[in-house]
Amino acid sequence: MKRLILISALLLICFNAFTQQEQAKAESAFKNATFISFNTNIKPEQLIGSIIYYKEGKKDEFDYFPILKASQIEKIEPIYNNEILFSTMVNKSTVTSAKYLAIINVNVATNYMLEVIVEDVLDYRAPSFAADSEVQSQALFYARVLKNQGYIVEYVDHVNLCTLTSKVYAEQKIEGQGSYFVDASNKTYGSNDEFSSKRLISLHSVPLTPFVDVFKVSKLTDKLSTSAKSMLNERLSNEALAEKAALETKEPSYEIVDKFKLVPKKDLLNLR
Repeated sequence: MKRLILISALLLICFNAFTQQEQAKAESAFKNATFISFNTNIKPEQLIGSIIYYKEGKKDEFDYFPILKASQIEKIEPIYNNEILFSTMVNKSTVTSAKYLAIINVNVATNYMLEVIVEDVLDYRAPSFAADSEVQSQALFYARVLKNQGYIVEYVDHVNLCTLTSKVYAEQKIEGQGSYFVDASNKTYGSNDEFSSKRLISLHSVPLTPFVDVFKVSKLTDKLSTSAKSMLNERLSNEALAEKAALETKEPSYEIVDKFKLVPKKDLLNLR
């Protein structure tokens, strides 16, 4: 038993040395996300190529609807990553600081530890708003309607699916069967629980509201004029340069959101 405790302690000392580095690696996967959701009723493929919109100050309460045609959607294939982003033991402070662990906050008390595995499963990538003129026309048409109603509007061009697997360990003595480990201060933690797994969906979107003024026409079938395309491309280029310059220092700004609904486009058009 002493040998088990000693080995466990030494392993955890090594494990803790990498905790911050691994946490940073996991956080970087969500750093540029707009929203993260644990909603079990939604599939990532339902959100890709959609417009999302919300009122100022209510970013965590958005509605959405798809704008792509069937011919565009059928070209979107999942990209399977199957990479472990994060696999370690974390404490209450780590769980509190990492927003993407929000779903398990309620399970972790101060005297608990948590074994966490975050796996990057797959990506869906829609036609690019920056490069696809058809998507630009589709997206900006609806964005104009929504902006006139006071909404902030974004286009979802990238959806990622991760799995978040976890097990809670309570501070206790080693007694019989179960999973145990000992931390660097010789505190013993144990668990008889099974691992639980949650889906973690992150949405990466492009803000549309700033670009609405380049699209003046009122029909969905109308295209951007040559001058409008030039203006749009210049703005997108400037935004991309600014984003690249800020990437290293950017703090994660995504919202945790679990309540959102699909809105029929025909209802939206009646808002005009």
